[in-house]
Amino acid sequence: ASRTEDVVSVSAHEDEVDEDEKPPSEPGCVGRGVAWVNNHPWVQRVKQQKLHSCRPILTPWPMMCCFTLLAIVFFILGSIILIFSYQVVETKTYRYDNLCPINSKCTVRFEIEDDMDKPVYLYYRLENYYQNHRRYVNSRSYSQLNNEDVNDYDSLESCLPKISVDDEDNENAVFLPCGLVAWSTFNDTFTLRRDNLQKVDMDDDVAWSSEEDLYEDPGAGTNGVRIPAVPSFEDERFQVWMRTAALPNFVKLYGVLDEDLKDGTYRMEIENRYPVHDFDGKKFFKLTTTTWLGGRNPFLGWGFIIIGGLLLIVAILTLIKVLVYPRKLGDPSYLNWR
Repeated sequence: ASRTEDVVSVSAHEDEVDEDEKPPSEPGCVGRGVAWVNNHPWVQRVKQQKLHSCRPILTPWPMMCCFTLLAIVFFILGSIILIFSYQVVETKTYRYDNLCPINSKCTVRFEIEDDMDKPVYLYYRLENYYQNHRRYVNSRSYSQLNNEDVNDYDSLESCLPKISVDDEDNENAVFLPCGLVAWSTFNDTFTLRRDNLQKVDMDDDVAWSSEEDLYEDPGAGTNGVRIPAVPSFEDERFQVWMRTAALPNFVKLYGVLDEDLKDGTYRMEIENRYPVHDFDGKKFFKLTTTTWLGGRNPFLGWGFIIIGGLLLIVAILTLIKVLVYPRKLGDPSYLNWR
């Protein structure tokens, strides 16, 4: 009996423990979070991935319908692309580096077979020219092109190996602009004339509007050595050249003709200044129009049509299989347990 009283006494003493001596309870935010989870059983189902789910079985008929529908969509898209692509009128691509000696002026007569509605775009094309070489692409100074630290030799290391004349640490010898890309700027000129020698006006508004903020000319009085082929940092043909190409054969926009060109004979007067024979390069020019889809490029349209044809063939083969060799869905007799 005395032992029982001692136990009761101890239990009563434990109940009288001061509130400050009680062990700390679970933190409030965590406790509320646990309570919220316990009061929302769907949270547990999400965590344990026990929610209701739909696992559709791909049967032949829905599959054939999907493939046929996709084939129709691809046929329609491909046809639209091809229609607008073939609405583009363009001339042949004419090579001229083999006709004009370097540092000379020559005239190439060519034919426009179909009327070309304005605007008409003049492109030049270079072949076997690797603008995508890593050292070539990186050889430029974005700060200098934006009129910052224009002739500070120490801040133009990214332009190596074309920072200044004889690599001289002198602001009067720094190239404006510096770098291999600017140093090799394309400088052939083109003038289009009708066969009666009437000149066709050409606009040099060829750069992207987003590039305007990247270039600012430092002015004619800035110390340094100007690159002859770059009259100004803000020259749009120079900005097009600075947008390096990914492939060795590429075209770049030279000018925009804001006149309709009727079919007939035309003359392209070319000042051939840009040497390409040392690296077995070739130079061409061409005229073309555009549509809302861009220039002529039937590859995407034919690609869509070919994919649509493949989808339709798969749908037809599946239909033949279902009709000739039907199979009951879920038939256990097809299972082989041996």
